[in-house]
Amino acid sequence: KYIDNMLSSTKRLRGLVTDILDLAKLESGTMDLKRQTASASEILEAMKAVFSVQASAESIELKLAL
Repeated sequence: KYIDNMLSSTKRLRGLVTDILDLAKLESGTMDLKRQTASASEILEAMKAVFSVQASAESIELKLAL
């Protein structure tokens, strides 16, 4: 369980660093944006997966109804 928490925290930290670097690229004008379709349900499921670990640690039940 602790290894799973460490892995998910590492992924979140890597994502945060990537987001910060992307923001810097946007602000400097060196990043091109492209429109693409996205599945709202897939995005919400991914968010639930990220937050469910923390919610479980705090004894909070996280539900998602689509």
